[in-house]
Amino acid sequence: MLRKFVLSAAVVLLPAGLVLGVAPGVASAASNPPVVRHIAPHQGPANGGTSIAITGGNFADVSAVHFGAAPARSFNVVTKRVVIARSPAGSGVVDVTVTTPAGTSALSSKDRFTYKGTKIPVVTHLVPSHGRPAGGTVVTIIGNDLEGAVAVHFGANSAADVRVFSHHLVTAKSPAGTGTVDVTVTTPLGTSAVSRKDQFSYNTDLPVVTHVTPHNGSPSGGTAVTIRGSGFSGTMAVDFGANAATDVAVITNHLITATTPAGTGTVDVTVTTGLGTSGLSTGDRFTYTTMTPTVTHVAPRKGAATGGTVVAITGHNLGGATAVNFGANAATHVRVVTGKIVLATSPAGTGTVDVTVVTPLGTTATSSKNQFTYK
Repeated sequence: MLRKFVLSAAVVLLPAGLVLGVAPGVASAASNPPVVRHIAPHQGPANGGTSIAITGGNFADVSAVHFGAAPARSFNVVTKRVVIARSPAGSGVVDVTVTTPAGTSALSSKDRFTYKGTKIPVVTHLVPSHGRPAGGTVVTIIGNDLEGAVAVHFGANSAADVRVFSHHLVTAKSPAGTGTVDVTVTTPLGTSAVSRKDQFSYNTDLPVVTHVTPHNGSPSGGTAVTIRGSGFSGTMAVDFGANAATDVAVITNHLITATTPAGTGTVDVTVTTGLGTSGLSTGDRFTYTTMTPTVTHVAPRKGAATGGTVVAITGHNLGGATAVNFGANAATHVRVVTGKIVLATSPAGTGTVDVTVVTPLGTTATSSKNQFTYK
């Protein structure tokens, strides 16, 4: 005799006396698909490469993260409520979904990511912008939509050792050459147009400053900066406008670190060696200003009174965060993902508290957007 059982849409016939069992955990897993409640940031370049924090629930055993139909370039499951993913190339507005053995998160307005910008590569800066005629200078190429670069040219000559780090950063080793040439980047989507910003000159004697990072800081001074360029061997002084920097350290012929003096407005950063002082350019400018860090979202917004909740804090100017506080109590395991995302583990606490982030630029102000409730 056969007994008939209906499972979903399937009909299963079993011999009489045989008991049909369901593996433990199957029903509960199927009833708890992942849920995406927030993503930040919610937009990025068309060529991909944006790190985003996905917050929600039921993120155990995540097997895939998709931006529309395209899989994320990479993802990392921080907790069952937080996943960090890197966007692939794309266009328009897409839903970000998370897949686990229990299913794929349902689509909603909260999971949408917008691709902005163009896909044709653009070169905006070279560091250094000068090198030896014999070639062999490692050049950092800065721009937009550089992901997937297949070739870099210095004039008509191909560069060697091309390495793609992000949609904003590619490095390459200069070939032999003479004079001043345009450096172009080629991706499967096209080749960057030439401009004065992509020019590389072979052979120079005077020091040249091409880039200052960060390019702004406190009027009271004390900002640690990295100065990039060429011809820095034998550096005797670094000046911010008319004022001398302190703690000057020559790392290589192309790299100097220094601490800013007090100042105001926008000044040129110059390097002086035994051969002379670097000329002025837009690449050497430093602006004294106050950049205020802000928190725009905290997820999840609730956690256990005993602490231990991993929280994704999103906002602006959060780079270099040194501490995160939940009210008067310090969080643990603080990790800066990007200048817009910080992860921290909540301490024990009660009630509703403000989550603040401490950075070299100051501490974020309190608001309704940064509140966390202990339950």
